[in-house]
Amino acid sequence: MIKFLSATAAICVMASAATAGNPYSDTLTSLVDSTISGWVTDPAVVAAIIAQNAETASYSDDQVAELDALW
Repeated sequence: MIKFLSATAAICVMASAATAGNPYSDTLTSLVDSTISGWVTDPAVVAAIIAQNAETASYSDDQVAELDALW
């Protein structure tokens, strides 16, 4: 859970940095505040992320790279 919260915080910081000086900054900030922040705190989403992390925690770097290539 701590990894999830840390990742969420990092995404918010990166989003803030990415929108600095951006003409869409206010719109993006509003979207994060009104919609995206609700997604990342939704219990169903958190549970799904925890379950997926548990399933893939033992994957090797090669397995992760193989999955990345499929995307």
